[in-house]
Amino acid sequence: MLDNSMINQRTMIHQIQMGKLIGNGKFGKVYDGIYRGEKVAIKKFSAIHCNSWKRETEVYQAASLKNPCILQWVGSDEQITMQSSEYWLITEYIELGNLYEYLSHNAVSNTIAVQLMRSLTNGISYLHTEIRSGYSYKPRIVHRDIKPTNILVKSNLTCIIADFGLAIYCYYNDISHEAENQIKGTPVSFYVLQN
Repeated sequence: MLDNSMINQRTMIHQIQMGKLIGNGKFGKVYDGIYRGEKVAIKKFSAIHCNSWKRETEVYQAASLKNPCILQWVGSDEQITMQSSEYWLITEYIELGNLYEYLSHNAVSNTIAVQLMRSLTNGISYLHTEIRSGYSYKPRIVHRDIKPTNILVKSNLTCIIADFGLAIYCYYNDISHEAENQIKGTPVSFYVLQN
């Protein structure tokens, strides 16, 4: 896996071999690509969504999220020209895509369903836990947009949490007040299935 501590953030775009479009979300388009011989995912944000890019980058930098149930950040970069601006978030590449797409095309056994749920709850628990270890510190993080399209499925059929564009974090039990005026997640409709 790539080590993001060694990355020169301002030159990443020029070192990536861009692949094909693999996803399209509210705030950006996702492509696959190659960076330093490793397959990565590149989420491109336009200038109008640069605040979401800034938030994701800030959360990854501030929290040093190292957990098998959290999407691993490789780095961030921006490309600003006279015509347009693009903001790139580079992460590890997850083979099976998002949970919504995966479950739309695959039947899963009870065992696999429990495995998917267990890894998802482990990821949420990790985000919500304040961790102090030596000189490192991870604040509590609230994702605020957990939904099937923001959860990815690894080849070992475990879940991994992605998309921190609406996340907030708390340092030393102080709740961030900046969140009060921000967008909060995706509206969800619940349907009752009748036989």
